Amino acid sequence: MPVRIDHCNPAVGPSAGGIDVTIAGDGFVAGATVHFGAQAAVVTNVAADALTVTLPVVAPGAVAVRVDLLDGSTFTLANAFTFHAPTITAIAPNQCACGEDTVVTITGTHFVAGLAVTFGGTAAAALAVDGPTQVRAQVPDNVVGAVAVRVTNPDGEHAEQAGGFTFHAPTITGIAPVEGTSAGGTLVTITGTNFVDGLAVEVGGNPVADLARDSDTQIRVLTPAGALGARTVRVTNPGGVHVDQVGAFTFRAPTVAAVAPAFGPVGGGTAVRITGTFIDEQTTVRFGANASPKVWVQDETTAYAAVPAGAGAGAVDVRVTNSDGRHAQLNAAFTYGAIANMGTDEVTFLMDGEQYFGELRTQLQAMVAAAPNAQTYVRLAFWMIVDDVYVGDRTHYGIAANTLVNQIGDVIMAGHDVDVIVWYPNMKDRFKEGGHAEHHDALADALAAKDLIAAAAAAVVPAPVPLPGRVRVYLERYDGVTGSSNHQKIAIFSFAGQRTALVGGFNLANYYWDAADHKRYMNDPTKIGGWHDTAVRVIGPATDDIEAEWMRRWNRAVAMQASLFTFNNLKNQLRSRYTGVGSRSTIRAAAVAITANNTVQNAPNPTTTTTIRLTRSTSSTRYRDLRDELLTRIGAAQHYVYMENNQFTDPEIVRALYQRWAAHNALRIRVVTNIGGGGGFGFMTRRSWLQLILRMPHPICQRVYYMSKSHDGVERHVDRAGAGTWNVVDSYDGSTGATLKPHQRWLLNDGLEIDKATGAGTKTVPFTRITRVVGSFHFYTPLALVAGGTDFEQPTVHSKLAIFDDEYLVVGTSNWTYRSMQYDGEIATFNRCPPAGTPTLVTEARDRLLAHYDEISPLWLNVTGDNLEAVAQANGERLRSNAIPDNNFVLLPLCDPQVEDLGNVREAPGVTSMPSYQWI
Repeated sequence: MPVRIDHCNPAVGPSAGGIDVTIAGDGFVAGATVHFGAQAAVVTNVAADALTVTLPVVAPGAVAVRVDLLDGSTFTLANAFTFHAPTITAIAPNQCACGEDTVVTITGTHFVAGLAVTFGGTAAAALAVDGPTQVRAQVPDNVVGAVAVRVTNPDGEHAEQAGGFTFHAPTITGIAPVEGTSAGGTLVTITGTNFVDGLAVEVGGNPVADLARDSDTQIRVLTPAGALGARTVRVTNPGGVHVDQVGAFTFRAPTVAAVAPAFGPVGGGTAVRITGTFIDEQTTVRFGANASPKVWVQDETTAYAAVPAGAGAGAVDVRVTNSDGRHAQLNAAFTYGAIANMGTDEVTFLMDGEQYFGELRTQLQAMVAAAPNAQTYVRLAFWMIVDDVYVGDRTHYGIAANTLVNQIGDVIMAGHDVDVIVWYPNMKDRFKEGGHAEHHDALADALAAKDLIAAAAAAVVPAPVPLPGRVRVYLERYDGVTGSSNHQKIAIFSFAGQRTALVGGFNLANYYWDAADHKRYMNDPTKIGGWHDTAVRVIGPATDDIEAEWMRRWNRAVAMQASLFTFNNLKNQLRSRYTGVGSRSTIRAAAVAITANNTVQNAPNPTTTTTIRLTRSTSSTRYRDLRDELLTRIGAAQHYVYMENNQFTDPEIVRALYQRWAAHNALRIRVVTNIGGGGGFGFMTRRSWLQLILRMPHPICQRVYYMSKSHDGVERHVDRAGAGTWNVVDSYDGSTGATLKPHQRWLLNDGLEIDKATGAGTKTVPFTRITRVVGSFHFYTPLALVAGGTDFEQPTVHSKLAIFDDEYLVVGTSNWTYRSMQYDGEIATFNRCPPAGTPTLVTEARDRLLAHYDEISPLWLNVTGDNLEAVAQANGERLRSNAIPDNNFVLLPLCDPQVEDLGNVREAPGVTSMPSYQWI
């Protein structure tokens, strides 16, 4: 049968060939060859009526197809097949940002495997031929503008779409801020368009190491260090396409505009606020030649620094140096000076045990060296004295010669009298092991032994010179309501009639001894935490009132010795020579007699005007001048009230604070106290805090969480903002006085009255059901992390101190509790120092206290501002992120819901563990 071609299927194809074509016809046999035009095709399959071939590469156009057989026969079909070049019909997407990893889909015709795609002459980064009508290509990253897209088949035939794709370069439309420190670290926001992942930013030619691309229109960067002046900001997308904003950011050197306060004691410790511009996070501060030991940068305009000790009185320059070495200096910006002289009394602030017990030893040693005089003596009155207590600093601690008993022995052998009053508790406590009675009996016995030695020495003929003095101990039972005590701590040293008195929170026991950094408790350098306490040393007319209170107490013994035998452990027993059983009343009276000191008191360097205030009960008479003066000071406060105490529970103090805040809500209230302090005390401290924070507006008080009345375990909340009814219930009734009893539990009625969820009426949520409060007012407590950050150590805050407006310093023996305010025997010094433009007793005490509470952030508190809340909150965040170094003390917020283990007990303790009316 002769060979014949009927048609080709398909009859059209790419000029690049490569596709299979079936030639239909007849007479095909093995060995047949096929040509498309002049180009031979590869035959891949032969059947009598069909040939399958691979299309060769042929120029575009219609060509004849010829089949040749081995026997020489042939057949040609004219224009049987048409070759086409590729075409482009669509490109999607047709634009992107320069450097973006965009994949483009190109649709068209006659696409062949092995083709190439270019964008503006630059090859696609990657491509895939999905078929003859679709190609996917990844755009290159270094092309800009509208460019042609070309598809080229392997035979070189191509299709091109001019301007088929547009690459958008990045733009910058805004930069904020436009200036910052030359040391770098300024957070800058760059706005614009076409910002692509993987971009880079330079400022002044220096690459930015820390950046975040928030979107294709915003970048945030921390500036690198740079040369001073206006510098170009460059944003470069991947591939190198970039945009420059010339002179868009200016690097500045730091400036210092002000230092406040501008004065402080030569010993340093003042926390100052430095305001200026372009201060970086690693800045250092120098006061004259001395570097600040602690610097905390709030932002580029504000830093706090702890003032180092100075070389002497006088003004010094303050220099701020950024991490790149550039600095600013404010000449004569800080003045070191002595405490300002003012008022009538010379008062020295004593902080923590090493200084206090060191002062005791200094006075006792001065007494040993003093010449005998009828008006040279020691008079002590303490809530507790333990017979083995040491006096002195760390070089004296633990040495037998430096026990108080041995030091008193030295004083009486030097010819001076020592008289001691200690509180002697009720019968129940007298039989308690390790209680006051046991300690004070041991003290009385030890001092009696010293007195016997002195008496024997005095009996020698001829009499020794000087003639030894004597020591007497009055074991005083307090006359207040049942369960109360005389809590005073007084030490008086008179030298020829001129007195020095110590008044403060310290009892005379070794566990009150601690170094000021609280890392040498009881002189053990391995123990941190310990005990924080304060006292004052008073010289001048105010000591008349201090000694008058001491004399009032001693004269009770004088009156009783005229008529009573003194069996051991009887009420108001006085241990002295010739006061034993059987001594005649006239002998006993002479043996306990005391001489008044009417010498006019002088203060060589007056620093303050000091007023002495007392609290006590004598039979049914209550004397509460201390409480009344404290409430007066709260009511007059203009700027801040700072209080620290072992306990902060007195309902009248709390009420005075919230009433003053309501009348003057610019007042800052700052309270430093302990965590818990026993279930009852923690419960009461929490009650005090709730009474204050719940009365404050949003955003100070933000949200209150509480448990439902049904105790279903569901925690509910109410927001302060937008609340309708918001009434804080204070159920304390001061008219009940000392008749408060544990079973009354009046404070359980305290609560927060709010609207019911149903909108019908109100409900009162008791404080015991309030689980947490979110806000920015807290009490504070100092803590250190030890043992690899797993345990807390807290210096027990035992100080009885308050500061008002940089003008009043209150230091004494009274806790801020109902008991101390109402009927315990207490004494406090109210020291007034009007602001003088130079250091005062008050500002020195303030700065020393704050400086020792936090080793990470200098604390700031004065009439112009404070940062205690901000620092405490920041420390809470550091605690949560394990960023507090071990053994570093920091101030933390009590009852902050974000900080674990810093709360106080919420549920009311049982009656047996709840502080009774005797303790609240």
